[in-house]
Amino acid sequence: MNFYAFHIGDYASATRHLSWEEDCAYRRLLDVYYTREEPLPDDLRAICRLVVASTPDQRQAVEVVLHEFFHQTEAGWISPRADREIDAMRVKQSAQEEKNQHESERMRRYRERRAAMFDALRVYGVVPAWDVSMKELQRLHDATCNAKPKAPAADLQREQVVSGDAPATAISTNPNPITNTNVDTPLTPQGGRAGFDPLDPLDPDDLPEPHDLPRNTGNNSHHLAGAVCLLAKRMGIALVNPGNSKLNALLNAGASVAQFEGAIQKAMAGGKNFSYALSIVEREEKEARELVASLGSRSRSLLDGARAPNKQEALEQRNRAIGREAAAAIRARAAQQGEVHAS
Repeated sequence: MNFYAFHIGDYASATRHLSWEEDCAYRRLLDVYYTREEPLPDDLRAICRLVVASTPDQRQAVEVVLHEFFHQTEAGWISPRADREIDAMRVKQSAQEEKNQHESERMRRYRERRAAMFDALRVYGVVPAWDVSMKELQRLHDATCNAKPKAPAADLQREQVVSGDAPATAISTNPNPITNTNVDTPLTPQGGRAGFDPLDPLDPDDLPEPHDLPRNTGNNSHHLAGAVCLLAKRMGIALVNPGNSKLNALLNAGASVAQFEGAIQKAMAGGKNFSYALSIVEREEKEARELVASLGSRSRSLLDGARAPNKQEALEQRNRAIGREAAAAIRARAAQQGEVHAS
């Protein structure tokens, strides 16, 4: 034992009559007894050697304490009080070992369950963060795997090839199916699958109707939030949320689906996630507002009762202004050259 309970009051009341040598001998005998967890030897010289009693007075003190506080048996000198403490410690130690084994088994099952959910999500192209909470992982697993009880087409074809059957023609109701569903394809950091071709972007008009998409019920919800999320999934970013407050705020501010498509392409090119794409659209909207304010077009449109130009219109206005300035500079240089030739 490395520790035992020492009750000062009980010890003081039981040993108040002992001398200095006898009190020291008793404490050392207890330390040896608890350390060895077994009776003391039935040999006085051996006991004195264990407690380092070298003088005659010390050896006499050891003998007095042995006869008063210990019982001599065939196994050696025992202490009933110390035996009770040792038995209690062993019971507690056994319970703690059982608890540790139970906790180890529980953690093993937890890790296996977590790994199984990660493997199931990877089949559908979803790769959550390694430190995602168990609650969020369970929610994502239920929303992804339970909503798709059938195995992906690649798995079905692989099973048919292994069994020798010819792969049957898949019938899909999705107007824009994801053709890159091979589970061996490397995953992107956003949880989608590599292989998206930025030179062949998706058509923003070729999307399901808003009522067929998941919609946010909040006060700031927009009916195109689900369309943007579906577009991001098709392009390779799986971790999206149609209830994202920034997404709905940008849509309510006038951002188009085409803007989000371009931002998602830029985000994927840099290995970023959906939040990064939203930040790109937010920055573009801010730049467009600043450009409109610098050209004064917004104030004129507001006075005329017309709508403020969007980003594309503002860029075209800026390009026309730059073109006019360049043309004026060319005319000025031509005029100067003509004056020089005339002189």
